[in-house]
Amino acid sequence: MTAESVAFEQLIARIQSVEIQAGVTVKHNADLPDPDSPSNKRQIDVLIEHKGLKTSVECRDRSGTQSVMWIEELIGRKQSLGLDGMIAVAVNGFSKLAQVKAKRYGIQLYDFKDLTDVEIATWGEIATVEVTFIQFDMLLITAFVELSDEPKLNEYPTMTFNGGDGCAAIIDYIRDDAAANPNVTRVLRVPAGGFQLDSVPVSELVVGFSAKLSVEQADCTSARCYGAPGESAALRSTSVQKFEHTVEEMIIAGDQVAMSVNVERLKVPDNSMLHTFAVRFSDIKTVTKYELVGNGRMVSQINRTRIDVVGW
Repeated sequence: MTAESVAFEQLIARIQSVEIQAGVTVKHNADLPDPDSPSNKRQIDVLIEHKGLKTSVECRDRSGTQSVMWIEELIGRKQSLGLDGMIAVAVNGFSKLAQVKAKRYGIQLYDFKDLTDVEIATWGEIATVEVTFIQFDMLLITAFVELSDEPKLNEYPTMTFNGGDGCAAIIDYIRDDAAANPNVTRVLRVPAGGFQLDSVPVSELVVGFSAKLSVEQADCTSARCYGAPGESAALRSTSVQKFEHTVEEMIIAGDQVAMSVNVERLKVPDNSMLHTFAVRFSDIKTVTKYELVGNGRMVSQINRTRIDVVGW
């Protein structure tokens, strides 16, 4: 089996996991004992179990439509393994005879419809993904230390906060104020507890700063609608969407959403930090599963920072 085939099966398992109701389990690459020889295990691409009922989901990521021969194989497999249900998923759909045979023997069929760029631009079910950065024009930190400690400092002292990066802690503290007051020079007093300069305690901290907001929207690069063969994209309630940055995969099934967000794909502008990540939908949705890849706190090198030390 190719890596592409395994990835396709895993995608179908994720789609089923979003679509299912409470109490239903979904497992990729499951094993079932053969009813005629329980010691022999039979592989199932995706197994759905609910209240003792077992449904197999068999997947094919192949070029061209799938023929009636595969459907006949699945009809026999369903009977042989004593399955309660059988679903067949083919990325490029099924022949007419395959659809007729499947309907007669109770095999549910699903395929994908890939949207063109024009359809993506006009389809109302595409989500909107955007990130907001805070970009600093100026960051002036004034640190007050005891006069007797000032000679202990290096020419360019290192600021820490509870052993970590002190400048980063200050940026985190002022970020909401900077976002609420873009393009305005602000001066804030920052609680000094935990801050040190070269291991010398800081007694007072005052920060002057000016920042602006930079909003970057991610274009949808791929949208695949999942549904019954012949069903138009407009009528399909399940889709898999991908975006040029942050959202690697978003599965929307009715009002349920699962997404994988990879912030490592973001390019943070100079002198900036990631402030917000927002996803908007055409109607009310519930995010049931959310995976974050990478460090959600992203800050580029703030080159416009100056630290002044005052002994008092």
